[in-house]
Amino acid sequence: MKFVVFASIVLIGIAIFLATRSPEKDHSDVQRKLDSDASREKLEKWKATIDDNLLPATRIILTGQRPNAPTASKVGGEPFWPSGKRYPTSGKGDPLHFLVQINFAEISEPPVGYPTSGLLQVFIAADDLYGSDFTKPGTDDQKNQDYEIVFHAEVEDHVGAPKTALSEDEYLPFTGESAVRFESISSRVSPLDYRFDALLPGVSSLYDESEPLYQYAIEPPSHQIGGYAVFTQTDPRSYEGKDEDWRVLLQLDSQSIGDIDMMWGDVGIANFFIRPEDLAARDFSQVWYNWDCH
Repeated sequence: MKFVVFASIVLIGIAIFLATRSPEKDHSDVQRKLDSDASREKLEKWKATIDDNLLPATRIILTGQRPNAPTASKVGGEPFWPSGKRYPTSGKGDPLHFLVQINFAEISEPPVGYPTSGLLQVFIAADDLYGSDFTKPGTDDQKNQDYEIVFHAEVEDHVGAPKTALSEDEYLPFTGESAVRFESISSRVSPLDYRFDALLPGVSSLYDESEPLYQYAIEPPSHQIGGYAVFTQTDPRSYEGKDEDWRVLLQLDSQSIGDIDMMWGDVGIANFFIRPEDLAARDFSQVWYNWDCH
C-alpha cells in the first residue's frame, strides 16, 4: 500500500512539473520567433541603408588580349610616352616600371568627378614591396619616391619609353600584357571599407548577428575605378587617414588571363587613393598607394 501511495505521489509530481513546463516552452518558442522577426527586420533596414548609399564605379575587365594602340588602356607592356617628358624614376634614380594606363576617353560613363579624357598611368619600383611603403602621402616616413602617378591631358604624340628590364633580384606583381574594357557598375559599401562603420555604426562588431549582412554587402573584389574599396586585410584609411576623405582612384586585383598574370603577394589587392580636391584639380602627385594580401 505504501508503495502505491508513493508511486501515486511521484506520478502527480511529474504531471505537475510537465504542466508547469509546457507554457514556458511555448513562451520560449514565441520569443524566439519574435527575436527572429526582429532580426530580419533589422537586416532589411541595414540592407536598405547599403542600397541607399551605392557609389558609381567603373569595373576594369582584363581581356587577356594585346592592346591595339599605344594609347589604349592596358596593364603591362610598354606605355605611351610623349617626347621630351621626364620619365618616372625611383628614389635611386632608376627608371620605374610601367604597371597600368587608363585612357578615360574609352570609358562611356566614368564616375562623377573623374576625368572624361586624358591618360592616367601608374609606375612602380620592382622591389619586394612593389614600390609601396604602406604610409599615406604627407607623413614623416612616407617617401613617395618609388611609385609615381602620371596624367597626360593630351595623348597625341608617342615615342617609345625606356626599356626597364628586370634584374634577378627585382620583383613585380605581374608579368605579361593585357588590354582592358570597361563596365559601369554600382558599388556596395564593403564591411572592410572604413565608411561601413559610419553608415552602420556598431554593426561590424556584431559578427554572428550580421553575418547575412556581410554576405549581402561583400562583393568579389575587382579591378575598378571609383566605388568602395575591398581589402584582404584592413582598410589603411581607418587608422592612417581617418580624418580625411580618400577616394578610390584605382583598384587592381590578382588575376591570370591570357598572357597576363597579376598577383599581389599571396592573392592580394592593390589600391590607389586620392583626395577629392586633388582629383578635381587633376593633381595626382599625392596619390596614396597601398596593397595587402592573405
